[in-house]
Amino acid sequence: ISYAPDFRQAIADSWPESIDDSQARTDWGWIPEYNLQKTTSEMLSGLGK
Repeated sequence: ISYAPDFRQAIADSWPESIDDSQARTDWGWIPEYNLQKTTSEMLSGLGK
């Protein structure tokens, strides 16, 4: 058995662990539509399709 990670994984690994959206909230009044619970629920519901 051999395994070669997708080359895009290196790109994803370079992303920050979290994103600070405080400036968008302050400047634009931005509010996220998804939180962790809603994101997880949406992803799991999509797996069955």
